[in-house]
Order: sequence, then C-alpha cells, then structure tokens
Amino acid sequence: MAEYNLDARFISILYKIGLEIKKPYFFEQQALYWSITRLFSFYYRIVTVYNPKTKYHGNKEFLDADLESYFIRYRIILNDIAYILYQLLKLFHINPKVKFNKRTDPRNWEVSLFDFAKSLEKDTNPVLNKLRECVAAGMKKFEFMRNQRDNIAHYKSSIMIFGDGPDFEFATINPAGTMPTVIENGMTKLVLKNVYKFTNNQHFFLWNWMNQDLTDVIIELCATQKLVVDPTQFSVKLNGGLTIGIFKEINDI
Repeated sequence: MAEYNLDARFISILYKIGLEIKKPYFFEQQALYWSITRLFSFYYRIVTVYNPKTKYHGNKEFLDADLESYFIRYRIILNDIAYILYQLLKLFHINPKVKFNKRTDPRNWEVSLFDFAKSLEKDTNPVLNKLRECVAAGMKKFEFMRNQRDNIAHYKSSIMIFGDGPDFEFATINPAGTMPTVIENGMTKLVLKNVYKFTNNQHFFLWNWMNQDLTDVIIELCATQKLVVDPTQFSVKLNGGLTIGIFKEINDI
C-alpha cells in the first residue's frame, strides 16, 4: 500500500503567499482543506464498493447516496477555489466581475467557478492569460459535475444505480425525463456511466488540476507581481489513512 499522505501544493502555496504578505490566513484554505478531506471520504466509500485491484468488494446499499454527496461536495470545492482565486486577484488589484450572496459574513462568501471563468474570458489583461487557459481547461471536465449537482440540489433529480455487481453503472433520473438518453435499435436508453471509472477519473483530474496546473499558474502569476513563492517552503500534507493509500495505489502515484 502506498504512503498515507499527499502533497497539497495548492494549499501550501496559499499559506506561503499569506506568510509573504504577513497575513497567514488571508485565504480561506482551512475550509478548502476540510472540503477536500470530506470529498476523499466519499471517494473512498464509492471506489471500495468495486475496486478491480482488490478481491474485496463492498455492497451498493448506500452507493447512490454517496454519489449524490460526492457531486455536491465536488461543486463546493470548485466554489471554494473560485473564491480563493478572486481573493488572489484582488490582492494584485485586479477586480474580477463576479457576484456574491452577501447575506452572510464575508468570510463565508463563495464564488461560482463557472461565473469566475466567464469573468476571465471577458478580461483581456495579458497577465491573466495562463490563468484563463487553466480555468477554461478545468471547465471542460467540471461541467458535467456542475450540471448533475444542480439537478440534484435544485431540480428533483436523483442517482440510480444499475447492475448486480461487483461493478456498477449510474444515471441521474428526474421526474421530467430530461436526463441524457440515446437511441439504440429503435429504443430509447439512459446514458450510463461506470461508477468506479467515473469517480476515480473525476477525482484524479481535480487533484492534479488543482495541485499541479493551477498551482504552477499561481506561482507564475505571483512572479509577475514581484512576489516569489515556493510551495515546498510550507509543505502541507493531506492525511487520510487508507483513503489516501487507495487513491495513490489505484492511480499509481
């Protein structure tokens, strides 16, 4: 089994920027860390129902509920990241045009990453070119997650699990019947996704995008503002015991 921790470069760089500006908790990295930890918990519950690398397989009794929770927590993390990026740009006197729900304490505000991406598209500042490209690349992978979370949270949708195991597929069902379908041999069929592959692929992409691509872009953006930061100087580890070990083993990390 792999080591039970991961290098959280994104959170490390946030702490390092905070230390450089003498405001260690300038960003809301604590909330993000908690959300990531919770997402890993749902990931573990889902992939251990069926993991082709092990002989043991769990049962699907709570698989639909865990998937729904996974979608919701995933979207929360995207919004947490968007708010942090908003804070970063404000620090550099760049004002992204995004809207907030201001009915709560400012420390609890959040920004939709999709709204943030739209604001970047409209901003022609060349300093933001790499950030714009990085966020746009993420949107292609995150759109399905956003849509399904919204369907579950707002539009009466629910996850339905298909198959007798050990492997399973899922679809998002709603009362209006507007979920994705295909026509095969004259019959209308639901578009099904493999639970294990889908969850692991989405999880792996988010982790890499956040801790590699996005972190590297932030380091370069800081350099344009004469702020030199190195995440290795404040190394944050994500500790999750067996959960982290399984993630690293499945993805050969």
